[in-house]
Amino acid sequence: MKKKIALITGASSGLGYESARQLAARGYDLVVVARRRAKLEELAATLFKQYHTTTHVVALDLLDEKSIFELMSYLRHNWLTLDLFLNNAGFGDYNEFKNADIRKLEAMVTLNVMRLTQLTYHLLPFMNPKGQICNVGSLAGFMPGPNMDVYYATKSYVLNFSLALAMELKKQDVSVSVFVPGPVVTEFNDVAKAEKKGESPFSLKMLGSQDVQAAIKALLAGLDKRKKIIYSKKEHALLVRLIGLVPHTAMANIMAKIQHHRFVKE
Repeated sequence: MKKKIALITGASSGLGYESARQLAARGYDLVVVARRRAKLEELAATLFKQYHTTTHVVALDLLDEKSIFELMSYLRHNWLTLDLFLNNAGFGDYNEFKNADIRKLEAMVTLNVMRLTQLTYHLLPFMNPKGQICNVGSLAGFMPGPNMDVYYATKSYVLNFSLALAMELKKQDVSVSVFVPGPVVTEFNDVAKAEKKGESPFSLKMLGSQDVQAAIKALLAGLDKRKKIIYSKKEHALLVRLIGLVPHTAMANIMAKIQHHRFVKE
């Protein structure tokens, strides 16, 4: 019986790395994409040793637009079609907008929005019947985030784009989900300059942090049920409902106070 294949971007660490590990344990073969070839090859060797997983290592910098076409070429050359595409690559940054590095903001929008959109578009023809596309968003997508203005805005895009596309493809054999984790202990936090190691950039004490293994377990359980919105904790669904009751301007004020206490200047 032919094994299912999952393609994961941002697979060298964090959510992407753990997704690869848990999918391999489920019997998937993998296509892993990230900049750091050594990390990907280490992952591939580990998964082969543990699960006899065939892992295709594709080392690409997704900020380079040519990388999209290099990935498509690799899939065609190897006659690969996909059962799951986990659109995970992305990053964030703490900074007041006026003090931010505009090149970093441009890169953030490029990776979190443009590449996510382009990859979804170009990978659709590679999806098998009953295939699944999962875009990784965030609870940040449900609210404004002063001091992380652009990051929160990109995650709002991911949320709304994914839900709209899910409706468009409803009558087709490909389903679309958006994963909206809360605070998760990942390498992302170093990139975002979190004050305390192991905390997410939008971490709220009332949410509590979550280890990456539990978050991905929740993700895969949601994909099994083909849910459109997948939360990493059940209580986050209630939180989102409560956020929806708060006026946008009031929510921005609340988040400004929360982020002010967590803001780290370079």
